[in-house]
Amino acid sequence: MLNRLQLFALAGVLLLLCACHSTHKDHDNSKVDNSAANEESTPPENNEPANTEPANEVSEPDNEEFCLLPPEARPQDLNDKIEVGQIAPDFKLNDPKTGEEVKLSFYRGKTVLLFFWASWCPYCKMAYKPKGSMNKLSQEVVDANDPGLVLINIGTSIDDTAETQEAFFKSNEVKAISTHDEGNKLESTYGILGVPTCVVIGKDGKILTFGSYRVGKYSQQLLEYVRQECIEKPEGE
Repeated sequence: MLNRLQLFALAGVLLLLCACHSTHKDHDNSKVDNSAANEESTPPENNEPANTEPANEVSEPDNEEFCLLPPEARPQDLNDKIEVGQIAPDFKLNDPKTGEEVKLSFYRGKTVLLFFWASWCPYCKMAYKPKGSMNKLSQEVVDANDPGLVLINIGTSIDDTAETQEAFFKSNEVKAISTHDEGNKLESTYGILGVPTCVVIGKDGKILTFGSYRVGKYSQQLLEYVRQECIEKPEGE
């Protein structure tokens, strides 16, 4: 009699265990199925378009938007009297060739290249010989239609005279504004330590760059800048 009761009890326990196990399994399957459904309904990230416009329709900037920057200034070449971004000190000199007054403020609205030089300086002579870099530039300015560049040569008075400098320019057919810094007052104002030295002043009257023209990398970048920004592009463009 006891054996039968034990058997019935054991059978009941087994049925209960089977029922519990079956419920747990169905619950797990439900979780897996729901997860899979969610994965299928959500598109992978790499399939989501980043831009609805076709790649070949992306507009490129016009040529006018590209801007060649002036070469980086070389403070070591000057005596800490000027800096990039400041309003360039105004001055008033005379052009011995024409007798006309040359004043920096006259040329506001144009880019101005100041070229400090001497007729005894070998580097200056090379720059202004008939096929020299500055001689070519001065001719390009003359030939350009309404150029945005003004080239002003400022001759030192150290062991040099206005007559000697003008004779040199005449013999080499230099077509640019020529001035003579009597007493080297302007050189002192700008902190010029040697020649040839260049100072570039922007249309707003602020200094853009400065440095020794003897440094090949600097002078090359300088010429590229003024040619593109001031000669190839007419004033106002």
